Amino acid sequence: MTLAPGTVVAERYRVERPLGRGGMGEVVVAWDTRLDERVALKVMAATGGDADGLRARFKREAVLANRLGRVPGIVRARDWGELGDGVRVFLVLDLVPDAATLDATGGALPARLARLERLAELLAQVHAQGVVHRDVKPQNVLVDGAGGLHLTDFGLGKDLRRDAAPGADEDAERGALTQTGAALGTPAYMPPEQFLDASRADARSDVYALGVLLFLALTGRPPYGGGLHQIAAAQERVRRGQDPAPRPSALDPGVPAPLDDLAARATSVEPEGRPADAGQFAAALRAALADVASSLTGVVEAPAPAASGGATRVSDPAPEARAPAPEPAAELTALSALATHAESGAPTGRVRAREGQAPDAPGDDAPDRAGASATSAREGPLPAGAPPARGAPGTQGAPSAGGEPAARG
Repeated sequence: MTLAPGTVVAERYRVERPLGRGGMGEVVVAWDTRLDERVALKVMAATGGDADGLRARFKREAVLANRLGRVPGIVRARDWGELGDGVRVFLVLDLVPDAATLDATGGALPARLARLERLAELLAQVHAQGVVHRDVKPQNVLVDGAGGLHLTDFGLGKDLRRDAAPGADEDAERGALTQTGAALGTPAYMPPEQFLDASRADARSDVYALGVLLFLALTGRPPYGGGLHQIAAAQERVRRGQDPAPRPSALDPGVPAPLDDLAARATSVEPEGRPADAGQFAAALRAALADVASSLTGVVEAPAPAASGGATRVSDPAPEARAPAPEPAAELTALSALATHAESGAPTGRVRAREGQAPDAPGDDAPDRAGASATSAREGPLPAGAPPARGAPGTQGAPSAGGEPAARG
């Protein structure tokens, strides 16, 4: 059910305009009548048998993003609650001013690497608090009008300290998102251990995603192309020694050796081969950049073909300044936690892997996502969803709520 402008949620949040809508729900701009400011309001759709898993995911994001929101650069969750129907829940988030999704491949190489360094430093603060994001990718990083980075979408996050506590396996809210044997994440950015069992993910799993972003910055392509099954199979061949591990220099011999080595280490198929956390990755990237600073001077061309559709404007500039709408796939932004569960028809508490266009295809900035409802997956192109409506100046990006349709076996 669409929330019409003027609808008041929880006797507090007055809906102003839609930002995005999909099978799992919608995201709207709302006015907080108590604090007199605009917020992003995510509202869950009624999803039948999958409702419990989605409710758990909303609550997980609310708890983690509220706690981590004390860190500058983390999009804070301000509130969450239940709607009057007793099934659906909502989540209230801060708005990022003049936001765009991270462009991993556009612009000058030094600028791309500087952004990645800032992201690694931000993620290091998350790791320092014992949290693993498990879905680090360009769509979950917002760049504000001043160039600051903001990490969002902790719906797949894992609190290593809490989830490792005795009895955690019996906690239904946690178990729905960390169930043993379930895959969870976005395949192009997932390491082998996360494919096999998301509950095994730790800080090194997020480091793998940073390594993929480094690959993209250096070459315009991820280390492994294709859908979920192709990526998992390619990683397994590398693990068995049947194929060489991918390196940026294999695609571009001009990649400086220190950056080539770091990208290869960070995307190692073995967790032990990667930097231990985002802090170590950031330090290694700084050292590599210092080694090659002179060779990067004056580099302005972006690699091609790019694996990103470019920085997607997700706030609404003045009409005269508004650019043409990007491709629907590039519209998937940091609030894509509402990825479509409803189409899965899968049992509650399982994890669904999402398939889509091969991430190395030009213009694809919305690689596959695993939601929280079933373990199985099927191959196939990502259908283009309707692009979300845009917000007003000073609002957070317009998500494609559930715009990444589910794939299941």
